[in-house]
Amino acid sequence: MKKILKAFSCLLLIMLTTANAQAVVYMDDDAKRGEGKKLITLTGFVDYAPLGYMQDPNYIYSPYENIFEPLMSDFAQLYNLELNYIYKKDYNALIREVRSGKIDIILGIYHQTKIYNGIDYVFPSILNNPVTVVMLPHRIDEINTVEDLKKLKGGISDKERLSDYVASELDYFQVERFPDYDRLFEKLFKGEIDYAFVSQYSGLIAVSRLGLRNKVSFAKQMIWNMPLFIGVGKMSPNRKYLLPRLVKFCEDANNKQKLEQHLIKTINDIETKYLGAVPPNYAEE
Repeated sequence: MKKILKAFSCLLLIMLTTANAQAVVYMDDDAKRGEGKKLITLTGFVDYAPLGYMQDPNYIYSPYENIFEPLMSDFAQLYNLELNYIYKKDYNALIREVRSGKIDIILGIYHQTKIYNGIDYVFPSILNNPVTVVMLPHRIDEINTVEDLKKLKGGISDKERLSDYVASELDYFQVERFPDYDRLFEKLFKGEIDYAFVSQYSGLIAVSRLGLRNKVSFAKQMIWNMPLFIGVGKMSPNRKYLLPRLVKFCEDANNKQKLEQHLIKTINDIETKYLGAVPPNYAEE
């Protein structure tokens, strides 16, 4: 199993292409002077592991995890900021609060996607969220091109968070929607669908939690790539302060690399945690 995890880590490193660059050193004037910390509010996905999620969504005091958190901690230290994460609300409600200026930053948004109107994108993108296909192992070799998928019946979970472009591309496939990953993979194992569309990282977490990691195969091909951006609300009172500093921060290749390494470690840790998970009955049929 350690060899499998090591191989998976290598695969993710290849997928997460990282440019080599020297560290960029920059310090804000406020931080140099040691003045009082500026309070910045942040949010992100709340039910989309590993990008953003509550460890136990049924428990009000459950810790919140966000893949960008270590990176933003570095950003806060660099600019003498205090960070406050807001997450105990519906995701769409949180987006509205970013749009209205009640929340300053949203971590992980898709470009040219309607729900993020009213939010400034921080360029460049600092992480990609690829979409791929999961199939039963004995069928994975049936897929050589995207056109092969159009001849088959697919499925996708409503838990997936997609860009508008990818959502529109699904119209060209025979895709049925399911309320969660459990129902999605049940239909896959029962042969009612031929494949499942998943975003690479959330798909890996889902099959690990369900005890299905060694019972399904992920296609080697990436079907679509969804760049993830940091966003700043256009109505945020801290917008002018944050935008140029976040741009500098995201341009630093070392920060991008650190985020990618943290993502790999997070996925490996979650996979290891669920190694003994008992698969559902439908996986044994």
